[in-house]
Amino acid sequence: MNVSQLVATKELATKANKRMSLYHEISSKYVIHQLTSSLKKNEDAGYIGIPNRELIQAMIANLRNRKQTTTMQWIKTTDGHQRNTTAKTLANDSARKNQDDHIDLDIDPKLQITGAALSKLTQKRAYQALREQKTQSLLWHAKTTSNINLAIEGAKASFGTKTNEQALWKSLRHRDIDRSTRYFLWMAMHDAYRIGGKWLHFDPQYHERAYCTHCNNSLESMDHILMRCSSLGQKEIWGLTRKLLELRDIPWHQPEMSNILACAAPVFKSQSGHRESRKERFF
Repeated sequence: MNVSQLVATKELATKANKRMSLYHEISSKYVIHQLTSSLKKNEDAGYIGIPNRELIQAMIANLRNRKQTTTMQWIKTTDGHQRNTTAKTLANDSARKNQDDHIDLDIDPKLQITGAALSKLTQKRAYQALREQKTQSLLWHAKTTSNINLAIEGAKASFGTKTNEQALWKSLRHRDIDRSTRYFLWMAMHDAYRIGGKWLHFDPQYHERAYCTHCNNSLESMDHILMRCSSLGQKEIWGLTRKLLELRDIPWHQPEMSNILACAAPVFKSQSGHRESRKERFF
């Protein structure tokens, strides 16, 4: 519940009119402490070892970015407060969703506080920071490197081009890639969608979500959802996609995760060797 109220406070600060005073009722003392008694201590420590630190920092930055005052009032969860009851219902509904919503944690560089105060940095805290950096590096390697290599292979097989990791990430930010597609490809590249085996790390009551009910309860994956699942509609969608590409004289390749991950970096050339930008944008 603390995380949901961190998100709610951050989103409220982001979306409310910055030039109007804001009154915020909240039942989480944890959130209030992050904004008051724990604020200076955590910032001096560089938020090393603080759970939910990215979310907390984004919340604080968005509140600081407001032009008018923000007033917060703690309310008891047992008071039967109507707005609090409604908020809890919405939070519980969100917790049961199969897929997480995207929460923008970007912070304006002018409001970004980085590093720890040397006068407050202990040997234990410094060692903890080094461990966190090493762990983050291992997580990146485990979840992302194999997909990057897969996308590089897909670009070579589909477009005959030799690309690299930097070019792949850059392709996701191209102006021809809309925001929802960019988000999907970024999440898929990082294996960040909550599907398949990820549900097996939750309580047993959620384990059934790891399996596809249409395909004899086989373990789900992004590859299965996009290309292998027997549920209605998949073959029809790919069939229509093929027809559209053929109408534009674009070569069709059987969809695989490799060429899907590389789809933001298409290269098509005419017989004379010139890039065909119209085909690339359409693709």
